Amino acid sequence: MAAARWPLLPLLLLLLLLTAGVSPETFGAPCGGTLVGQDSGVLQTPGFPGPYPVPLRCAWVLDASHRQEPSIALYLTQLYLLSGLTITQYAYYEREDFHMGEQELLAVSEQNALDSRVVVAHSPYLVVRLTAQRLEGNQLRALPHLLTVFGFNITWEARDGSPKPWHACSVADCSLAGACLAASDFKSFGCHCFEGHHGEDCGRGPGCSESNNPCRNGATCRHTGWHPEPRCLCRPGYAGPHCETRLQAGNADCPAPASAPCTDCATGEKSRFTITVRLTGNSTVSGLSRHQLERQVRENGRRC
Repeated sequence: MAAARWPLLPLLLLLLLLTAGVSPETFGAPCGGTLVGQDSGVLQTPGFPGPYPVPLRCAWVLDASHRQEPSIALYLTQLYLLSGLTITQYAYYEREDFHMGEQELLAVSEQNALDSRVVVAHSPYLVVRLTAQRLEGNQLRALPHLLTVFGFNITWEARDGSPKPWHACSVADCSLAGACLAASDFKSFGCHCFEGHHGEDCGRGPGCSESNNPCRNGATCRHTGWHPEPRCLCRPGYAGPHCETRLQAGNADCPAPASAPCTDCATGEKSRFTITVRLTGNSTVSGLSRHQLERQVRENGRRC
């Protein structure tokens, strides 16, 4: 008779979970919760910066109703997700099935992940939801440092009104070669560069050392996470991958001396190419995200 009861234990456990309001996806991977009466804090995926268990569903409720004129700022300083994260403000929030004044402020996607720095709610409640069915294919990836970072580690603060500007930075402002960190008072943000990189925006890397600088003619060398190889920012009058080519005076598009007719450049006629990249099952190609691919296509398309 005792042995017959054992098959009922998994069902009883599931019933207990549902009765307690805990989704089966979050069991064994604690995340989310309601933060009441606090003025600042950190939200992060389980095990950050390592991988988190999937499937995963979490919700963080930031309750600033203790303030007279509440505003809540969410700083997306270390956001490495490309999907599955939504941020919504409420005039009143008690639980998922009982709330008022709902307004979605941001749904993270490949198109806006690198451009989003801060989300401000001028309401007493802000809910951050994460839904993840898989790990690979929706994480920001860039060589060589951002290959094993998962999820997010973001900060928030609550205050009365908006007495000061809302400033922040993101991994994009750190050239994908460093992490954006907030000061303890949230009055300033800065980049903490990965090993081998330095500079205010971590834009100087090992490929731009004094002994290994590929740029010529006084060009500025940048070795960032955007590109696996160093990039040269040419001075006016020079062009080429390493700024090795001097341009003709009065014609910014044609190198000198002109080894061949440069009629297209001289007349300003340029060809326009449209490239469509469809990524199936993965959002990266050779370590580059679709955002990076589009950025490179735009940059290369400006060349004559």
